[in-house]
Amino acid sequence: VEKYGRCDPWIVKMTQEQRGDHYLLCTPDMPWEPDPQRENPNDRDRLFALYERELNALGRSFTIIKGDREERMRLAVTSIDELISPSSSDAS
Repeated sequence: VEKYGRCDPWIVKMTQEQRGDHYLLCTPDMPWEPDPQRENPNDRDRLFALYERELNALGRSFTIIKGDREERMRLAVTSIDELISPSSSDAS
């Protein structure tokens, strides 16, 4: 809808039905660099808010990733480690 003004109902259905275990949502706090997949250098905060709102509306589990490259990697690894490592309350 964002780019083309509409979305095929099949894509909407798949978005609602297929879920990842956890999502990593990156803030737009790093300098924008053009590449073939990026086309919105001036609207990043609004798009981030839209993605966050959609993840919340769909009830998805996610972690917001921010900071420089090293901090982003640390947050991502920590988030994933917490998902795959048994919690102390599960240990017997």
